[in-house]
Amino acid sequence: MTSLFRLCICESHAVHTGNIFIMRLLTSNDIMERLRIGRSTLYKMIKEGQFPQGIKMGASVRWTETDVNKWIADLAEQRTVSD
Repeated sequence: MTSLFRLCICESHAVHTGNIFIMRLLTSNDIMERLRIGRSTLYKMIKEGQFPQGIKMGASVRWTETDVNKWIADLAEQRTVSD
């Protein structure tokens, strides 16, 4: 699904086109699919500070793909350090 909600003008992320950077924004459905978790698990993780806070956009919430990828990489690094 491509929509205006998926793209955001930003100063320092993702695709660079001249002086504009474009960042992909993810919905809760995108995140649940990517992590293979349910909605209640996602929001529980957010409430407990175990997942990044989203960006409020009207009645919706979106997460930057950069933030989600960093969170996944940080988890993988913690696992490697503790092994």
